[in-house]
Amino acid sequence: MYQLEPFMFWGSVYCYTMATVMLLIGIIFNKEKLLHSVPYVLIPGFLLHTVVFILRWSLTGYLPANGEYENGITGGWFAILLTIVLIVMKKELRAAAVVSVPVTLIFMGYGFMVNAGGQPHAASLKSSWLIIHVLFAQLAFGSYLVASGLGLVYLLKDNKLRKGFASSFYSRFPELPLIDEMMFKFAVFGFIADAIMIASGMIWAKDLWGSYWK
Repeated sequence: MYQLEPFMFWGSVYCYTMATVMLLIGIIFNKEKLLHSVPYVLIPGFLLHTVVFILRWSLTGYLPANGEYENGITGGWFAILLTIVLIVMKKELRAAAVVSVPVTLIFMGYGFMVNAGGQPHAASLKSSWLIIHVLFAQLAFGSYLVASGLGLVYLLKDNKLRKGFASSFYSRFPELPLIDEMMFKFAVFGFIADAIMIASGMIWAKDLWGSYWK
């Protein structure tokens, strides 16, 4: 099982690399067809990433959240999941993936370089409250990345409109109020997830150390 993980990992990394290149070229050089093709690379990468996530959880017996490698896997998984949710909700906003995909790629690569073998789980990490704490932390992380991507799309379109450029490329993006609304929703979702993350962390700390803050 462990021997399969590196193959799945590198498969997802290559897919995310290709998606990143397609997003950058598509946005910088206004290549709409490249942006349309991003999901066909991103979704297979996410499926491979999901296998890595499951394999790592099966190997350790706990949610992957110990060390840079596991945090890169888990945080990146939630970021790409929310990115795909956005694309499914509004396919015209594929360009917003230009933040979440490369950031996930960098985090996963850094984690693999630092400690791909993982680390033993301390007794303090074997807690259901820690799972809740980490899950909401990673949800917040992914939400903020998606909101950042939406913010970039908003600024790019707004800049073209202010300069009076009648670009067919940017005209296919949703109207600015809609982009702003989607960005706000993901930011609020991230804020709420952050609040739950802090509260569950306090409960975990109380159970572990006898104090809500250490």
